[in-house]
Amino acid sequence: MDKFSQDFAGRYLIERQSGRQRIANHLLFWLAFLAFHLAFFVPHYKDIDFNKVWIVSYSFYYFRFIPVFYLSTAVYLYLRRYISGGRLFVATLLSMAALMHLFTALVFNLLDQLYAVGNLSAGFKILQSVYGKPFWQRSGVEWLYFIYDFQEIQVLFLPLGLKMIKLGVRAQLLSRDLKNQQLQNELVALRSQPSPHFILNALDAAYTEILPIKKSVAEYLENLIDVLQFSLRQSRNQWTSLHGEFEIVLSYVKLESRRFSNRLEVSVFQNGPLTEQQQIPTLVLLTLTENAFKHGVYPNYLSSHLQIELKTEPGWLSFKITNSIPTHPVNKKKERGSGIGLKNTRKRLEMYFPGNHSFEITKTKSDFSVHMRIPIRETSA
Repeated sequence: MDKFSQDFAGRYLIERQSGRQRIANHLLFWLAFLAFHLAFFVPHYKDIDFNKVWIVSYSFYYFRFIPVFYLSTAVYLYLRRYISGGRLFVATLLSMAALMHLFTALVFNLLDQLYAVGNLSAGFKILQSVYGKPFWQRSGVEWLYFIYDFQEIQVLFLPLGLKMIKLGVRAQLLSRDLKNQQLQNELVALRSQPSPHFILNALDAAYTEILPIKKSVAEYLENLIDVLQFSLRQSRNQWTSLHGEFEIVLSYVKLESRRFSNRLEVSVFQNGPLTEQQQIPTLVLLTLTENAFKHGVYPNYLSSHLQIELKTEPGWLSFKITNSIPTHPVNKKKERGSGIGLKNTRKRLEMYFPGNHSFEITKTKSDFSVHMRIPIRETSA
């Protein structure tokens, strides 16, 4: 990808525009849209009486495209959570036609109330004669005016198509960046760490030797082995069972609670069923849990607290984790790579659930919270 392409992708497809930029771009587009369509009347300006009725009626007529476009975009963003491909295209097309019919009917009824049908242009009189009728009063032939709605929405295909392309390219670029980041992390891990299998085998051997001597230490090693095995086994999988990952989160919490038992208060709340068929992105819960310990517990030499709340409802998972903010941190210097875990998690969720999830970060003087709500993917047993 050349530099120009990279700049274009960064500016218009990945980077979030400010509110002013978005408003300015949209205003510029709609001004160009109206100018383009009104230019049709320029060659006939001598034959047209540009009176108040003409100006208001045609302004209303063309301005109706604006709410139809934004509502159609909202419908598309909603539908793409549940359907894709041809079904998404057909459903969006039918929604656009229905919205166009509705707003056209509203415009002509409004013009009739303002100026009466007799004062409108000949073309508007014909359209008002149909769109001004209630649905239940229309004859069979008059329903064919829906064809006119499909003709009208053609002019919205370009802006809505660009919007769809933008969302699609953004998802692809986010997926590419996420894969590159994952490869880099794996490479760093391979270079800087001994073989994970060697570590697991050594821990397993130590667990066997210690179990008859001191059960509490053996339980600690058992939890550590579970966490390492899960991380090693699932690190290359995109999806994992919600039940399995939450069990590993609990093992990780037990490990860290033993380390900081004298100055850490942990509470875990779980509500709703957990099954092996419920699938979520791999390590997303464990990453948030590690982040909470890393920034809320490790640097604090005074008492600290951590709370985990997990709730499932049909098709959805809600996970909230709250950690105390160190009042007297051991190392006040900001760690290198601080915040990368949350940034990567946010990117992953945008890739897996574009426009269909929430990831909220809340910070007060004493607490730091991350609240994630994502769809659950159900698999067959």
